[in-house]
Parts: sequence; structure tokens; C-alpha cells
Amino acid sequence: VAIASALSAAIVPSLTASYQEKNVIDIRKKIHSSIKMNMIIAIPAAVGMGVLGPQLIQLLYKDTTVLSGNLLRIGSIAIVFFAYSTMTNGILQGLGRLRTPVIHAAVSLTIHIGMLYFMLYVLQLSVYALLIGNVSFAFIVCILNWISIQHVAGYKQEIRTSFVLPSIAAGVMGIFTYVIYKVIFMLIPSNLLATVFSMLTAVGIYFVMLFWLKTLTKEELLDYPMGARIYRLCKKLKLMR
Repeated sequence: VAIASALSAAIVPSLTASYQEKNVIDIRKKIHSSIKMNMIIAIPAAVGMGVLGPQLIQLLYKDTTVLSGNLLRIGSIAIVFFAYSTMTNGILQGLGRLRTPVIHAAVSLTIHIGMLYFMLYVLQLSVYALLIGNVSFAFIVCILNWISIQHVAGYKQEIRTSFVLPSIAAGVMGIFTYVIYKVIFMLIPSNLLATVFSMLTAVGIYFVMLFWLKTLTKEELLDYPMGARIYRLCKKLKLMR
């Protein structure tokens, strides 16, 4: 989410310039590139947080209760929604729609309060109501921003390489991460070592899967920070031509 905030701030001046020049192709390219990069980072972060939720809670807070681990595991999807909503807020600002993100947040907050009241006092969901409310708030903002960007910029959100392929890569990463953690913990019963080692391994697995699935093209990769170095590494590993 912090990276999404930085990206959204960085895209505003560049997108504003393209919007003033009415360069539709450049506008759509920048929107696509920023959202895709954002999701490539946010989706595996959410999966990793979900898979290692209880372990991370124990590592950071010495808390071994099942409830806290489950809450983090279930609520990890909020990372994707908050990252997307933050990024698209910046895009809307760059397109000259400064009030739109505020309106969307107000609408989402109103729905959020109604849902929260219903889940707390009618369904009696207790702390899970707060968790669902937290996720739903960001999700509603995402939907509203998605519709507004499509309307303002005529941009149709690309799904396959921005969401589906990173999700598949992150899913494979999540399975391997869970198995590696269990194996390491059986051999060396240390939550610290098992968690850190499985996290480091997860980064490598996701990296390989991402390029094996051809999620990024050469042109897209070279546009990203350190893209040239990553491209050379991918060529050595025979993940890209």
C-alpha cells in the first residue's frame, strides 16, 4: 500500500500533462502500466500475508491465539483493494477529477457504516464485522474508481495480465511457501527461521512464475524501475528472450 501511495503521487504530474495534451494513447498506457505494476506487487503481498498470517502474528507480537492469526489471514485481501483504490485515486486526480475520490470515499463510508451496524447488531458477527467492513470499504472505492476511470479516460481495464496471471503466480507461490514453512519448522522448530526462510523463498518462486507465465513484456519491464537489470537477469535464467 505504501508503494501504491508513492506510485499514485508520481503518476499525477505525468498523467495531467498527457491529459492536457489530449494524448489518449499515452493516458491509457500510463494507467495500464501503473495499475499493472501495483497489482504485481500487491497480490503476492496479500497471498503471503494470508498464508503466513498466524506465523507473522506470532513473530511480531508473540501472539499464538488462533483468532488473531485467522483475522490477518482473512483480512489480507484488503491489501489488494487498498492498493488499487490508492492507485486509482491518484489516476483520477491526474485526470483532473480532484473531487471524485473524495465523493467515492464518502459513498463507501456511508455504505460501510450501514453494513457495520447490520453485522454488529443484527448478525452479531463481533470482530469479524469490523474485518469485513474494513475490506468492503476499500472494495467499494475500487469499484467506483474503476467505473469513473472507464468513463473519464475511456479506458477499459485489462484483466488477464494485470490480475489473473499475477494471482496464479501468487497462488503457486503461496502453496510452496506453506509447504516450505512446514518442512523447515519440522526440521528446525523455530518460527523465526521458518518464516524468514519461507518468505525469502517465496520471492524467488513468485519472480520465476511471473515471467514463466509471460505476465510482463520486454517493453513493459524496461519501463519499470530497475527494469533493465531485471531483464538481463531474466535472460540469463531463460525466462525472457
